[in-house]
Amino acid sequence: MLESIDVRFFCYEVTCEGLDLVEIDHSEFVELYAIAECLNPRLDIEKHSVFANGCRQLCITLWATRETGEPV
Repeated sequence: MLESIDVRFFCYEVTCEGLDLVEIDHSEFVELYAIAECLNPRLDIEKHSVFANGCRQLCITLWATRETGEPV
């Protein structure tokens, strides 16, 4: 079933303007999750359907902050 759903991965990046949501590839996501695992990361998962958005996809966003408050 998941083979027919496009899966996209996101994380937050610190920029001059604040935080930016950026798309990353699967290997980067796995790497960041391994780093963030001890920081109790939050995963936001959004499922989009063809009827609502015109495409079938799953968007997974990693949200974890270091002790300094910066995102991983």
